[in-house]
Amino acid sequence: MNVLATQEECEAQQIAQPQALTFAKTNFERKETKYFLTRAQYNALIARIGAKLENDEYSRSVVSSLYYDTPDRAIINRSLEKPRYKEKLRIRMYDNAKIGEPVYVELKKKFKGIVYKRRVAMSLPAAYAFMDGTDYHDAIGRFPLLDPEKQLEAYSFKSEQIASEIAYTRDRYHSLRPSMMIITNRLALRTNDGSDVRITFDIDPVWRDRELGFGYGFDGNLLYPDRRIIMEVKGLKAYPLWLVQAFTECNIFPTSSSKYGKAYQTANPTQPPAAIQYA
Repeated sequence: MNVLATQEECEAQQIAQPQALTFAKTNFERKETKYFLTRAQYNALIARIGAKLENDEYSRSVVSSLYYDTPDRAIINRSLEKPRYKEKLRIRMYDNAKIGEPVYVELKKKFKGIVYKRRVAMSLPAAYAFMDGTDYHDAIGRFPLLDPEKQLEAYSFKSEQIASEIAYTRDRYHSLRPSMMIITNRLALRTNDGSDVRITFDIDPVWRDRELGFGYGFDGNLLYPDRRIIMEVKGLKAYPLWLVQAFTECNIFPTSSSKYGKAYQTANPTQPPAAIQYA
């Protein structure tokens, strides 16, 4: 239901809701810090720390993310206000998943600097149906995954609880629909010294607010025409000393950036009035 509420009331409701799903599992819980790198800084950094890194899952991939929002862009407008709590809803595809192969419906939440990401795998037609309001069981039943084991996992208790939380958030917004496509070449690495740090590099990301679906390749506008590389460092523990030293030597400093936010601001240089808050 769409109601007016104070920011504090919205945050309290949004943060409390996941606690009601006691058994829901969080796929990712971590702190994410972003950095902008020139090509020279990237090369210098890799030369210094490359031996301490190894490939992560989807180590080299094309990551396509379809963000959903309300007609008045309530989600991204709220995010750009930098509140204590914010969230995004998206469908994410790695490389070019074929019909029947898994894509991920994701709910990404950030509260006081910590990112909580829930995601559930399903086929692309099921993901579209689910985000359009179809019941989770109906969506995955009508459009199953080709792999029997992965389809069985979609019916697991864990997947159902995550889907319930995503559906709860989806249903809080009025007329949710595709809003922005972001596509990037990604290199995903992780530390090999037990420090449990993941580092991703997004190279030449593009955006488009038309043809909002998968299958159009890299058609779109460069997110950063100067072709800076977006590095994200992800983990809950402190950075290892060797990583801090490498950042210092390469003059690399943290920044605040949202790919969806940057694309939205580029497409809408004159921002509309603050959107209605949903709770």
